Amino acid sequence: MDGYLAKDSISATRTDTPLREVPQTVVVVPDQVLTDAAATRVDTALDLAGVGRGNNFAGLGLTEFTIRGFSTGEFYRNGFPINRGYPNSPDVVSIAQIEVLKGPSAFLYGRGDPGGTFNIVTKQPLAERALAIGTQIGSFNQKRSTFDATGALDQEGRVLARVTGAVEDNGSFRDFVRGDRYYLAPVIAWKPTADTTITLEGELVRVCRRLNVLGV
Repeated sequence: MDGYLAKDSISATRTDTPLREVPQTVVVVPDQVLTDAAATRVDTALDLAGVGRGNNFAGLGLTEFTIRGFSTGEFYRNGFPINRGYPNSPDVVSIAQIEVLKGPSAFLYGRGDPGGTFNIVTKQPLAERALAIGTQIGSFNQKRSTFDATGALDQEGRVLARVTGAVEDNGSFRDFVRGDRYYLAPVIAWKPTADTTITLEGELVRVCRRLNVLGV
């Protein structure tokens, strides 16, 4: 990945094949685009790939999108389906890129819709230690802080960890309505051999909506 230019995608063929050799229509939204667009939600990020929004219950979850005019409820996270039950909406702080596979080729993943599907690729642990902290201020008194920490937990570099998180205090275009959001996504990767990696990911999301009738 080099800025806005995405050269690879695993969603089209489930293999590490360069995009120029893939006949399917794949739109990749990389991390740099998400950062420059100040995106905080998956549905906002998907707007950048031409994916329409369906019902998402006021941004609380992932439920329905439209691709090429067709409604779809099939989507994935690192190649695994996450649309069973009532899935949470991952925060953009934990996303490396979003890959949209358009057209009937989406049936590659089994049950799918003719419009297509998308795959959320999350950030993975790195051996080199790094820490990034961000702050955003937006309309309606929105305040948002994020962090992204990664590094090796042992000297050999076989156990890697990464933790991303976000805290939001949001106002609303409606009077007396406020909302808080807390997000934490830890990832631990163990590399027993050069060809084997075992990854354990977790995600904690808490969304609070409140109505302040007194206005204080």
